[in-house]
Amino acid sequence: AVAIMLNGSMPSRMEGNLARLREVNCFDFFPADRPSSVPEHVPEAIARAFIQAEDAIKRQHWEAAGAMDRRALEISTKEMAPEHAGLSLYKRIEKLAEAGKLTPSLKEWAHDLRIVGNGALHEIDGLTEDEAKQAHELARFVLTYLYTLPAQVAEARRARESGD
Repeated sequence: AVAIMLNGSMPSRMEGNLARLREVNCFDFFPADRPSSVPEHVPEAIARAFIQAEDAIKRQHWEAAGAMDRRALEISTKEMAPEHAGLSLYKRIEKLAEAGKLTPSLKEWAHDLRIVGNGALHEIDGLTEDEAKQAHELARFVLTYLYTLPAQVAEARRARESGD
């Protein structure tokens, strides 16, 4: 944050959120916060998990990001194949691939995301920044394939059929 101190104190000697302190006037923030985004047409519960992962990355909470991206995958596989909801995430990914809902590459990526998410939850060392960011992009690709692309194809088909 860019701030002017009214009481002469140095920002490095102050505690807490400087923007909330009465003795600080904040004129602008750098870098500017960019809003979190989720692929289009993703159901609300999945979008919530994905956005929480993105927000955790902004805060440099790598394990939280990995866990929430895994949660987005977990909910997605249950939503896409509710008949397999009682199976492990590994088996649900396999079933989605067998049903043609995931390409071979996306199946592999989904398994990579599952493994990274497990590491975020169970490994002592947790995740690195790179692992968390890569997992988030994997989650974005999987959600785009499962929800955004089919909705866009359906919209284009409706438009073509209605003569738009």
